[in-house]
Amino acid sequence: MNYPLNPALQQAIDSRLKVFETEQWVKRLWQKDPTLWSSNLEHQEIIRNRLGWLTLVDRMKEKVDEMEAFADELVQEGYRFALVLGMGGSSLTAEILSKTLGSVEGYLQVKVLDSTDPAMVQRLEQEIDLDETVFIVSSKSGTTLEVESFYRYFSSKVEPEQFVAITDAETPLERLAREKGFRKTFINPSDVGGRFSALSYFGLIPAALLGLDLAKFLENASRMIQACSSTNSTLDNPGLWLGAVLGEGARAQKPNLTLALSPEIALLGGWIEQMVAESLGKEERGIVPIDGEPVGDPPLYDASRLFVYLRYAKTGSAYLDGKMKALADTGHTVVQIELKDLYDVAGEFFLWEMATVVAGAILGVNPLDEPNVKESKEVTAELLKKFQQEGRLDEGSPMMEGNRISIYTDGGLKLKPGKATTVEEILATHLSRLEPGEFVAWLAYLPQTPEVDQEIESMRHGVLHILRAPTSVGYGPRYLHSTGQLFKGGPNRGVFIQITSDDPTDVLIPSAHYSFGILKKAQALGDFHALCRHSRRVIRCHLHGNPLESLKKLNAHFDAVI
Repeated sequence: MNYPLNPALQQAIDSRLKVFETEQWVKRLWQKDPTLWSSNLEHQEIIRNRLGWLTLVDRMKEKVDEMEAFADELVQEGYRFALVLGMGGSSLTAEILSKTLGSVEGYLQVKVLDSTDPAMVQRLEQEIDLDETVFIVSSKSGTTLEVESFYRYFSSKVEPEQFVAITDAETPLERLAREKGFRKTFINPSDVGGRFSALSYFGLIPAALLGLDLAKFLENASRMIQACSSTNSTLDNPGLWLGAVLGEGARAQKPNLTLALSPEIALLGGWIEQMVAESLGKEERGIVPIDGEPVGDPPLYDASRLFVYLRYAKTGSAYLDGKMKALADTGHTVVQIELKDLYDVAGEFFLWEMATVVAGAILGVNPLDEPNVKESKEVTAELLKKFQQEGRLDEGSPMMEGNRISIYTDGGLKLKPGKATTVEEILATHLSRLEPGEFVAWLAYLPQTPEVDQEIESMRHGVLHILRAPTSVGYGPRYLHSTGQLFKGGPNRGVFIQITSDDPTDVLIPSAHYSFGILKKAQALGDFHALCRHSRRVIRCHLHGNPLESLKKLNAHFDAVI
């Protein structure tokens, strides 16, 4: 169903598409013209070297036989599991395919480790049989700290021939794989950025191990590419049209891109969240993707929202269909995209890649870099260096210290005179800094379990239903490779609640002189410092003792002040 758009927004979109047609935007995109985004010669060279995703699928079609033969070889040798060791773009696609399309009978179960939380590392290890597992070490740069740590941990437990590397040419990871005797190394095209790599080896090797039909998968992507190559009419080009909606929507004060997805394809939302946030959140501009927020009734939402509903046509969703119609009927902007088959996710990868770069041109940002991502990494590296020298991490001084919860704040949070320094007073004061159209984000350095999800979703529910503000949830450190760019480089429209905890058990990283628990804490502190450096409104709630029980206590305090 196509819902009518606001007349003013529709006019802006139509005008933009006419400009694109006049400027031959699509033709210039396929010619890899960097001036679409920047007049800076240095930036143009970087952009030109990151547009390989446009022609990636044809290159990967030539590799289908090789990838499928590799998967069959592992099946014949008795491997039952594949554990992807990756972060951000190198692992998100694997997770989506594993949980959305699943494993064909007889092929491998694919799991993803993208958390430095000790409990998550232990849980993933318990879910597999080490002797029947192949480990996919995935990193474009070959220097990702988390991936290096995962490799160090598992390489002390299994044989080198159980490791496979996916990386760019001439990276430290490629050299490591050669020196240690990895089973195989897949060299990914270097002109494809991490978050644009879903249709490269990073996504296709896990797909092959699942037993998916790679030819069908890539052909689905090709159909979308052909549609997005249309220069006959801008109206016939879905990537150009969606990008114009996103970009002009943001310019019309609708920056909160709210995703609603049928349950069968729900995980695709996390991939879209990364694509949009990391590509467009910079230079104090950007679009805020809201993923995983339960869809409510129209009065819960203000005019800052732009809804995109990805609907799985085979099963439909009477509940979401009704909610979207109600939103459209009350004047909200709603765009609906139909997926007729689960393999259509391949086409969606390309659609959103193109729509994002189009929106970047409209907003005047380079969608192909991520200038603020390395900030938190650099602070984390400094903290770990000091830990190795001093044996401790400097956490700063809390505003409030308790048996269950201690709270650290940015320099701008001030309690009203005469108010007691309590958890509830700090939370209330922090939330009072929220302005209309702004969002609240939880940054949780906790094990991602159903029980933890439930507590955070309860807090999220309160903000949506009582404060009526958009909400975002990210688990650390994975969000650092996704929304982290937006939170530091985008517009200052967020109120952040970082949650850290004591670790009941910890896991040492061989040869690293620190543990996963210390690494996770350093990453949390690094991002907290980076957010403060950008004058973001942020508090850190540190949970003592049992993390889940203390989180429940925090939730109760939160409920009391909402």
